[in-house]
Amino acid sequence: MKIEINEKGNDAFYKETVNVAAQARKLIQRPDGKIKDYFRSYLIDLILCAAFIVILLVMGFAWGFKTLDFVAIALLAVVAFMCAAYLIGLKRAFRSLCDEWKPSALTLDENGIEISKEGGTTVRAAWNSIVVVRDLKNSLNFISSDTGGFTLSVADRYKTPVLDWLKENRPDVKIIG
Repeated sequence: MKIEINEKGNDAFYKETVNVAAQARKLIQRPDGKIKDYFRSYLIDLILCAAFIVILLVMGFAWGFKTLDFVAIALLAVVAFMCAAYLIGLKRAFRSLCDEWKPSALTLDENGIEISKEGGTTVRAAWNSIVVVRDLKNSLNFISSDTGGFTLSVADRYKTPVLDWLKENRPDVKIIG
């Protein structure tokens, strides 16, 4: 089966794709595991760290700083920096997927799944390397165990024909959704 993809996905699709890709190794270990929204999670962590730093600074100026105050502020600053760096990386991946979109073709055959982008980029995964297919709200994600875990994502508008083909031709592929 071959599907021509001539429309860019929406932001929710790209956000879901980045989240699944960021959690691919975890999903290989536990295919039915919950997929977290890392964008939201790291933003909340960053805000909490900043709030605790402000609280510690206010308390320190009001009652005087102790050694433990400086240690706590330094540790919170390190955690906040790490959360910010990871969030920036996720947003960079999101922007990259959005900005570098090209028309492509999705091919499902007896050997595996392949996505060929206009301009020559082709990604292929054999069926024996597909650990699980996760059917999410905005995307269908093929999670492969090749090279430490990578994903092939398909927008929700193509879910029905792909899932129908999988059920008919590859009943051994685990689909969770």
